Amino acid sequence: MMMCGFKKFVSLLVCCLLFVSFLFVGLVQAVTVETVTVGGTPYDLAVTPDGKYVYVPIGSDGVAVIDTSTNKLLTTINTEKFSRSVVVAPDGEYVYVVNDFPVNMGSGASVSVISVVTNKVTKTVQIEGTSLDVAITSNGKYVYVLTSNSVLVNVGLNEKKVFGLVTVIDTDTYDVVTTVSAGFSSCAIAIASNGCAYVANGDGTLSVIDDSFNVETKKIADENVGFHDIAVTPDDKYLYVALFDEVLVVNADNNSVVAVVTGLGACNGVAVTPDGKHVYVTDGGNNAVSVINTATNTVEYTMYAGPSPYGVVILPNEKFAYVTNLDGKMVGDYDLEFTGRVSVVSTDPNLVTTLSPNNGSNFDDYDLSINTDFDTDETNFFSSAVFLQMLLFIVVVCVLLVVIFVVVKRVRHRPKMDNLVNSNISDGVSRILVMQV
Repeated sequence: MMMCGFKKFVSLLVCCLLFVSFLFVGLVQAVTVETVTVGGTPYDLAVTPDGKYVYVPIGSDGVAVIDTSTNKLLTTINTEKFSRSVVVAPDGEYVYVVNDFPVNMGSGASVSVISVVTNKVTKTVQIEGTSLDVAITSNGKYVYVLTSNSVLVNVGLNEKKVFGLVTVIDTDTYDVVTTVSAGFSSCAIAIASNGCAYVANGDGTLSVIDDSFNVETKKIADENVGFHDIAVTPDDKYLYVALFDEVLVVNADNNSVVAVVTGLGACNGVAVTPDGKHVYVTDGGNNAVSVINTATNTVEYTMYAGPSPYGVVILPNEKFAYVTNLDGKMVGDYDLEFTGRVSVVSTDPNLVTTLSPNNGSNFDDYDLSINTDFDTDETNFFSSAVFLQMLLFIVVVCVLLVVIFVVVKRVRHRPKMDNLVNSNISDGVSRILVMQV
C-alpha cells in the first residue's frame, strides 16, 4: 500500500515538473531577442500609427515590411533606388522613403511615396543632394527631407564643404515648396508637433526651421562633435541629441543644453517613447540599447539588442522596440557582405538581458567593428532576473508537492470513524451473545 502511494506521488511530481519545464522553455523563448532577417543595409525604420507594420529601408534591395503581429517579413518593396531613410504619415496611409540615386545611375536623391494598403510606390519626387534623413509634420501636410550638398568655398584651393539642405514637400500636390540651407555637415532632422524642425549639424550647431521656413542656427556643442541623431519629446519641451558617447538634452524654448547624459557607448539612433518617460539610444560599440529616464536624465539600464545596432523605433503600445542591425561578414580579403536584420526587444527590463556597457571616454576603447559572427539565438538568458524567478517558482512547486503528499498520506492512513463505530458495535454484540450463552 505504501509503495503504491509512493509511485502515485512520483508520477504526479514528474507530471508537474514536466509542466513547469514547458512553461520555463516557453518563457525562455519569449524573452529571447527575436530577429527578423530583412537583408541589405538597414539604417533607419518607422512604425505605422496602429503599430501593425514596421517599414525598413534596406539599400539597393528596396524597403522591407515587417508584420509586428508575427514578426515575419511580410514583403519587400522594390523602389529601384538605394533606400535609406523613412517616415510614416500620421494618418498611416502613406510611407515616405528617401533614396539616393537610382541603382546604377547618378541622378540625385528622391522620395518614394508608398501606399500602406497596397505596399506599392505611387509617386516619386526628385530632389537635390544626397539623402540623410526625413521627417513629417504632425498634421501630415509637409515632409522635410534632409540631404547633403557639396559646396565650393575656395576656388583657388578647390576647397569644398558639405552643407545640409532641407527640402520641404507638400504631401497633397507632391510639389517642392522650398529648399533651405542648414548647417555644416548635417546629419539628422526631427520635427516638433508645433511645426518647428530641428537639424543637428556636425559642427556642433542646431538649425531651427520655423513653420514659415525661416532658419536660425545656434551653437550647442564643440566643433566636430559628430552628432548622430536627434529626437523631440512628445510635449515639444526637449530635444535629445546623440553624440558619439553621450546625449545632449536641449531646452526647445531657448535651444540651450540643460543636461548631458553620460555612461553611453557608441551612440547611433535615438527614439523617445510615446509617453515621453524614456529615451532609447542604440549603442553600436556594445551591441546594446541604453534606456534613459527623462525624469533624471540618467541611464536606467542597458540591454542587448543584436549586432551593430543602428536605428530604433518604439511601438505605440510601448511593449517592444525594433532595432536595425548592420550584421555583416567578410567576403574575400576586402569585401564586406551585409545581412541586415531587425531585432525585436521587449521594453520590460525584467524580460531582457541587461548588460554592463563599456563606458570609456577614449575613442580607442570602443569596438566599432561590424559583428561578423552573429548567432541569432544569443540571449544570455541565465543571467537575467527571469531565470531566477523561474528557478524560485520551480522550488516552490516542488515544496508544495511534498507537503501535499505528506498530508494525503496521513489522511489515507487515518482510521475511519465509521469503521471504528461498527467495530465497537460488533464487539459489544459479541460480548452480549457470549454472556447469554
